[in-house]
Amino acid sequence: MKKTVIIIGHSHASCLKAALKKNIYCPRNPFIKFVPAAIGSRAFIGGLITFDAHGNMMPNPIIQKCISAHAKDNARDIWLLSVLGGNYSNRLGLFQDGPLYDINLPSQEFMENREETISELGAAHRAFVPYDAIINVYEKLYSEIKSLFKVLQQQRVKGIMHVSGPSPIPDETYIRENLPANLVKRARKIDPENELIINPISLRMKLWTCECDAVKKICKETSVHYIHQPEDAIGPDNFRKSETYADVLHGSPLYGAMALEKVETFLETYN
Repeated sequence: MKKTVIIIGHSHASCLKAALKKNIYCPRNPFIKFVPAAIGSRAFIGGLITFDAHGNMMPNPIIQKCISAHAKDNARDIWLLSVLGGNYSNRLGLFQDGPLYDINLPSQEFMENREETISELGAAHRAFVPYDAIINVYEKLYSEIKSLFKVLQQQRVKGIMHVSGPSPIPDETYIRENLPANLVKRARKIDPENELIINPISLRMKLWTCECDAVKKICKETSVHYIHQPEDAIGPDNFRKSETYADVLHGSPLYGAMALEKVETFLETYN
């Protein structure tokens, strides 16, 4: 069956769109077609969710129109690819906005970095925040996206996929030379005297891992297929390769191509 994949998302979706537009990625399967539709932080005027005259939730009309434009073709399965959110870990943890802290992760993934984390944060100042408390923060931040996933299941679509945002950049020099203006403005609004101290990569990786875990949970609860960061984007040091940077926050077109490759692989193996 031919498949049309409608891409909707905030700013992280731009790298997927660029990969397609610049022909950095071309689907190897001629029966799969990617369609960048509503993309960008300002693409969803009025929010992701609206309400009808009876108070029932419905997708933003912009999203509905994107689906309707392709749903008429009965010869193709319609899939939605969400690249919504994905930037909350940077908003929460790029800069030190308050007392230093660490996170107790339930997995063993970061245990080998535990001593490094303690050293970076300072043994006398660290406070360990429970994993569940961080997950709860992300679930609140993603509540509108979760509601959207629920109502999208009522649309004429074969399925919904969600791609995670890219992991944080370890290179502090690169970050300082390319400070994101929106996060600088936010940090200074919270504290005009903020010195813009960058949190250690170990903490930023933990925040990103928690964000991914929260999104996985939401996807499972709403029957959305979660697709994690592409493995090809990770270097031998277990951090993202520099060629996948577009800036401090976003992936490059090459990163977008890697993500699309992983999506296509999923679709080819999905029954």
